[in-house]
Amino acid sequence: MIPGIVKLCESPGRAGPAIRALLEEQFQVSCCLTSVYNLLARLGLVWITVRSKPPKQSQESQDRFKKTFATR
Repeated sequence: MIPGIVKLCESPGRAGPAIRALLEEQFQVSCCLTSVYNLLARLGLVWITVRSKPPKQSQESQDRFKKTFATR
C-alpha cells in the first residue's frame, strides 16, 4: 500500500485531492478524482457513515413514533 494513504483517508471529503497529489508526486501518475475514488474502493477504503442523531432525541420518542406511524 502507498505509505501515508491510510492517514490521508482518515478525513473523508478531503482525502481525494490529497491522494491525487500523492500519486502525482510519488509515482508521476496523473488521474482524475473519479479514478482516485475508484482506486480507494478497490482497496477497500470507503467511508460508510451513519446519520448523526439530534442531541435531544430519545429512544422512547422514536419507538412511540414508529408505533403510531405504522398504524396510519
